[in-house]
Amino acid sequence: PYLAARLKSKMHTVNAQIKRIEEKSYHQVDTPQEAITLFFDKKEPLPKDKCIISYSGTIALADRPLLVLEQFAIYARERIVIVGDNGCGKTTLLRFLHERLKQRDDLKVGYMPQHYLEGVASNETVLDMLCHKQEKEVMQRARDLLGSLQFTAEEMEHAVASLSDGQKAKLHLASLVLANCDVLLLDEPTRNLSPLSQPIIHRLLQDYHGCIICVSHDRYLIKQVFQDAYVVHEQRLVKTTVAKLLDEEEGS
Repeated sequence: PYLAARLKSKMHTVNAQIKRIEEKSYHQVDTPQEAITLFFDKKEPLPKDKCIISYSGTIALADRPLLVLEQFAIYARERIVIVGDNGCGKTTLLRFLHERLKQRDDLKVGYMPQHYLEGVASNETVLDMLCHKQEKEVMQRARDLLGSLQFTAEEMEHAVASLSDGQKAKLHLASLVLANCDVLLLDEPTRNLSPLSQPIIHRLLQDYHGCIICVSHDRYLIKQVFQDAYVVHEQRLVKTTVAKLLDEEEGS
């Protein structure tokens, strides 16, 4: 009886601890500050056979050959993910593609860099980044979008540099949505987003109408959004399918 009483008391304590953990977990999942809403406006997609970029040659960094591209070509509705070890040149490749594509007059190109402050002025505010034209309608649309991303009215006036990495990531995604681009260049788009926000970003990109070229280590994002992949291997790009890439990783 003595041992039974002790066991009953211990089980009561354990059950109370489990209940507290479950209540805490439930609260964390449903925290409204974490939830976001984001979607692209409907737009007529570019013709499937329109070439976005075609290039053969070497990409160099500080006069050092970094990547050799052989008959590299991407078309208007392709979704391409670029994978490889850290430091192999993925970000440099994405910057190179951005520099070439932004010169074209027939494409609207959106770019989410790895370093969120790249190309952002030191005193630029959240609204400045989204509203290059100070038109009332544009400003209101930007405010509405920022509100759906859980930015307060005060935070919309803050300098971009003062934001958290998660807020900077959301801000870049908001700029892409407002621009409604034909091509998206994304460098690790989900790495600083909360687990609650990430499925929304996956769905956002699944529903996107145009071409996506993305650097990512997020295997769930890769599986959900992309069909084809380029693997950076020994300073070259090797094309494969996402299904084959994931199978090889599971096998190793």
